[in-house]
Amino acid sequence: MCCNELKDLLAASGHECFDHSNVAKENGKEFRIKTLKKLCRVKNDGCLNKSQAEKKCDFIFKICDTNEIILVELKGEDVELAVTQIRATYNKIYSSLKSVNPSYKGFIISSSVPAAAEQKFRQLKEKCRKDLKFNIDKKHFKCEISI
Repeated sequence: MCCNELKDLLAASGHECFDHSNVAKENGKEFRIKTLKKLCRVKNDGCLNKSQAEKKCDFIFKICDTNEIILVELKGEDVELAVTQIRATYNKIYSSLKSVNPSYKGFIISSSVPAAAEQKFRQLKEKCRKDLKFNIDKKHFKCEISI
């Protein structure tokens, strides 16, 4: 039911982008949610959003019981671009999901981050928290959260 509701809210056609998996994997990077709660995973980049020109994150997770939205970008080194992709996805889905008033979190799973990019990431993270009222965390190669 949760995936169907999300599909309707996002005005998505077809079910191929929606499933109940708790894992997002790509190019050696992995994000996993440990939970007993129902969730819906949306393959966003290349499935729900097929636009080549638009910035977007790789996956969207909805935790059905808590109405939490988790935006996930699996990235190489460019965390600045990853933040941009998460923000762009947030901006695209915010008005569609406004009626259900979800809380948002973002996660970037990167292969590495040059030391010079750390300060820039902290600035972008703070701006996102301030402007959009949600937090973005960054992990290397693997991230597992418990809900």
